[in-house]
Amino acid sequence: MRILVHKATHMLSCKEVTQLNSQRFDRRLTLGERFKIMLHLRVCEACNRVLAQLIFMEKALERYRAGPPTSANGKTRKPVSEK
Repeated sequence: MRILVHKATHMLSCKEVTQLNSQRFDRRLTLGERFKIMLHLRVCEACNRVLAQLIFMEKALERYRAGPPTSANGKTRKPVSEK
């Protein structure tokens, strides 16, 4: 019983949280993994910043994969630097 309690309350290191946060884009994390990350993020500002950067990069990749944005008339818009 003591081992189970220790395992359930084990605080993840920043390295472990970063690895799991990277994996969250490839697979669904378990409830236990998500709970441990949440606990760690409550006390670690650095890991919150890393997670925000990962989310930003994932959204940027999604926009890149979607292709160039189009205007209301259906034409591809030029980037600001080309106007």
